[in-house]
Amino acid sequence: MLRLIVDTNLFHEFRALGTLQWADLGEPIHIELIVTDVVQTELDEHKKSTRARLKRTAIRVTKQFREMLLAQKSELEIRASDPRVTLRLSDMNFGSETHGTLDLSNLDDQLVAIARKYTDKFDDGSVHLFSNDTRPMRKSVGVGVKLLVIPEEWRRADEQTDEDKERSRLTEENKRLRSREPILEVSSDPSDVLELRHAGEAEVFVCKCFVDGSAEALDEKSAVVEVLAEASNLSDPARQKLLVKFRTEQRSTIEAVSDIVLDTVSLDLG
Repeated sequence: MLRLIVDTNLFHEFRALGTLQWADLGEPIHIELIVTDVVQTELDEHKKSTRARLKRTAIRVTKQFREMLLAQKSELEIRASDPRVTLRLSDMNFGSETHGTLDLSNLDDQLVAIARKYTDKFDDGSVHLFSNDTRPMRKSVGVGVKLLVIPEEWRRADEQTDEDKERSRLTEENKRLRSREPILEVSSDPSDVLELRHAGEAEVFVCKCFVDGSAEALDEKSAVVEVLAEASNLSDPARQKLLVKFRTEQRSTIEAVSDIVLDTVSLDLG
């Protein structure tokens, strides 16, 4: 058995317990996650946090603890096999022994003190502190507690801030609005005609302008093509009013531009 004295950050900074790759920790038959009174108290305090994700996680995890207690279960099964993973609540006190290095007014040090007491209780080498935070990792080594670091690969993705969410919303809105603009395509085949194409939910007009000979003058380096549109009804090509402007440093290479199949189009080559 592998007994892990878990740090609070396992619940807040990493993915849900049931989704983790526990086999990454080696080949134990059974992994027991021991949630100390220190961690339980921290999670209860975090239910009142003003940080949304911290609060949500604390509420979700402590609800599982409460349901386990109400059902009078001594453990919560996280995974049935390969390996079996269970969670157990502990009320072991951190005591008064500082081991010459622990500050027992500090929650991290209290957790390490409890891990040391479990190490003394089970002398088979099965007990490890399971954390990813620097202070408890450092203190555990100093008092003779084995350490197992939570894999970085288990870490959950950063939550978007309000600014990130607003930026994403504006980006999507911009894409949606731009999808309703006419699209200009350059072709050397005069048999191509005006098309009506669907782009997502919007109907988009594709205006094909035809150039005799090479169209190299219309690449990004030498030309800027602007398509401005005002439309009272995007589903009716006859009412579409377009102004197509070609600006190029090599106007002489454009020998002719065919008419676009639309009544109300004006072309400005200047």
